[in-house]
Amino acid sequence: MLKMLQEAEKILSPEFRGDARVVMVCTPALTLALYISSFRVEVSLLIMAIACMYAGLRALKAVIIASPFLAFFAASSLLLSDATHAATTTFGLASLVALGSVLAAIPPAELSCALVYFKVPYRFAFLVSLAVRMFRVYIRDLRQAMEAMKLSGERGVAIYAKLLKAMTSIAVLRSIAIAETLYSRGFSGKAECFCRRPSRFDYLVLLFSAIVLVYSLVLVSGMM
Repeated sequence: MLKMLQEAEKILSPEFRGDARVVMVCTPALTLALYISSFRVEVSLLIMAIACMYAGLRALKAVIIASPFLAFFAASSLLLSDATHAATTTFGLASLVALGSVLAAIPPAELSCALVYFKVPYRFAFLVSLAVRMFRVYIRDLRQAMEAMKLSGERGVAIYAKLLKAMTSIAVLRSIAIAETLYSRGFSGKAECFCRRPSRFDYLVLLFSAIVLVYSLVLVSGMM
């Protein structure tokens, strides 16, 4: 579990190439394309390729980390359907995990500005970006707490009970500290957001995503 937390922390690192607005447009479009195509393998491969364009090896590492869940999903699907359907849906889910790693890599500041660009109230956008930022912090806290407990000789199931108590205390203390910081700085729920101009790479990803969505629609129309 410790190694899994270390890999998750790397995936959630703030290193990010691309425009957050483009990612927020492409992600629902590609997800819709996958569902419209009924989890076709070629659509899943295209989504995986687009995710790797943005996140690189982080997208594949996210799939590896989620492999226990994917294996459980594949086994459950196999009990309810045939092997082909189980394999295609599992591979489709893996492509969604890779796509989710792109969303997870967006820096919180860029995420809030992208939400404001799409006319989301700044107060709500700030809360979403704060939740994303704190999730990354809690992953690091959980890893550090687990390392400390292992160094102290803790073993077995008891370590998870102590981890739960430690993380609950940490979450409460961090929440109080954040509230005090916002209050002392006079947080009003209003701020200026600036989004940079999309690059050629962003436009290329938008084009690929549109092609995948149109291809899925063509597949559906051909089935009717």
